[in-house]
Amino acid sequence: VYLFEVLFDYEKSLRNLLARRCFTNESMLEYFQEELKGASGKDKQGWQRKINTYINRKDQEQYEKRLPFQSFNLNDLLGLANRRGIVLDTDKVYPLRNLIMHVHELVDKKDHTADDLIYDFESFEKFCDMATQLLLDFKRVHNLWLLSKDES
Repeated sequence: VYLFEVLFDYEKSLRNLLARRCFTNESMLEYFQEELKGASGKDKQGWQRKINTYINRKDQEQYEKRLPFQSFNLNDLLGLANRRGIVLDTDKVYPLRNLIMHVHELVDKKDHTADDLIYDFESFEKFCDMATQLLLDFKRVHNLWLLSKDES
């Protein structure tokens, strides 16, 4: 539950930080278009699909009432932030987000009848590394957002 709440607060702070830094939903479209230019194969199709989804929104009126970045997933928010100089660790944070949100085992189990340990220590270390990175990135994003509030 704790990591779920941290992820929620992290994503909210990231949206707020991007908006505070004067990025808009249109900035996300520009990011998608930049990524499309350098992509190939399935990646190219994925970026084109994101662009098409953005351009062909069926709920335009509802969309315009939402706060900035509410229609984009964490991976896209992280990508935009990194592309615009707010460097975050997407290699650890996003996979942890998927583990938590999709209710996967966070740490692999061993055969408790054959081993001294119930959990696989390597996967435990990996999980701890991802959780630590999430907390560090959250602290950084939240502090950047708070500092940018003071500047405006």
